[in-house]
Amino acid sequence: MAAPLFDVIVVGAGLSGLVAARRLAAAGVALAVLEARDRVGGRTLSLPLGRGVADLGGQWITPSQTRVLALADELGVERFAQYRDGQAVMVEDEDRPRSLWARLGTALALGRHIRRIERMRRRVPLGNPDQASEAARWDAMTFSDWLARVRSTPARESLALLARLHFAAEPEDMSLLHVLHALQAGSGLVGSEALAGHEVRLVGGAQRLSLRLAEGLEAQGMGVHLGRAVLRIEQSGDAVAITCADATYRARLLILAMPPAAIARLAVSPSWPAARASLHQGMTLGPVIKHVLAYERAFWRERGLSGEVYDARGTVSAVVDHTDATGAQPALQAFVLGAQARRLSALDADARHRVIVEALVDALGPEASQPVGYVEYDWAADPWTAGCVGLLAPGMIRYHDALRAPVGRIHVAGSETAMRWPSYMDGAVEAGERAAAEVLARLTGRASTEP
Repeated sequence: MAAPLFDVIVVGAGLSGLVAARRLAAAGVALAVLEARDRVGGRTLSLPLGRGVADLGGQWITPSQTRVLALADELGVERFAQYRDGQAVMVEDEDRPRSLWARLGTALALGRHIRRIERMRRRVPLGNPDQASEAARWDAMTFSDWLARVRSTPARESLALLARLHFAAEPEDMSLLHVLHALQAGSGLVGSEALAGHEVRLVGGAQRLSLRLAEGLEAQGMGVHLGRAVLRIEQSGDAVAITCADATYRARLLILAMPPAAIARLAVSPSWPAARASLHQGMTLGPVIKHVLAYERAFWRERGLSGEVYDARGTVSAVVDHTDATGAQPALQAFVLGAQARRLSALDADARHRVIVEALVDALGPEASQPVGYVEYDWAADPWTAGCVGLLAPGMIRYHDALRAPVGRIHVAGSETAMRWPSYMDGAVEAGERAAAEVLARLTGRASTEP
């Protein structure tokens, strides 16, 4: 017996795929959602930790990320401000001059180069990076190539740290033009909202958005099928066949809500067009390990510290206060990024935990040595994602137009395809809405009104 024919199949039950499915379900479209993991949420993941909840994936939202804020309101997910009261700790090398004049010189150099990056990124047209006047030159360089021209070593290392915090990767892993375009699509290298401390987190964790969306679909009788890794996709004249290990699904149209690097692993017939295939192969995902440690007391707050630690050279690039909305479970969250994440991935969990605790002790003192529990997630080791933030190497930007273009009956969502805030939750929402609008337009014969 032939598999039933759905109007639409959505592959990927992360935020982008579930947003698309919700919009389609509201329009009466017969659909199913397939997810390789045993959970929904994609690159959001919220796990219990002691008396609280830890976010191990996407977590922060700023005021200009209006799509995800509106979604949280619609789903009844409350938010609370990220704790930043108090002083941050900047880890410095003992052999580096610490005089007031040396610090002032570094600050001036850093500010000058940040302003230069801001001027450059404003010259990159949003959605059309290849139309920038310096596109060819900037895309031939890595961000590391550009940083090599910064004469102040401390300023250069601080800029490299900012790049790691944005992209979870090393400056040599990404095209300068890609960096500038990604910053243009967000709020720049040091967005004013973040500096002003306006970020919020979601009560109960960011994964609650996807859980609520999935619950809504189930209530409408729209299946979210977990443990359904797609092995093969075949397009024919009037349908798409999606083959999993133990089932085959058919649909008039398909939405792939997956990172390009994950799409690259799918067997597809007919083969992808050359530009799309090159894009799949050329976009990597930056490695990141998020490690959240619970403590009996928020000892850093008692000492007038915000819990923030920034280290341009160390194993742990950044630490932030990760106490949840109730305040019942004091916690710190450590970020291991880029090359350091690759290095620590080779260690077992206990050894990795010891290394991270040692870094926190060096920065915050001996009280950091006694966590009462921890959870972590290594995104580069995730078989369905293999990283965190989408990156384009030099020479790949010319395929940018293929990023969101449909291929036959296959449409694409996923945060990397967003015009604004790519690789953020807000971008995931935008991409899901856009893909759903494209599909609805084809099903109804109307033109899509989405950007």
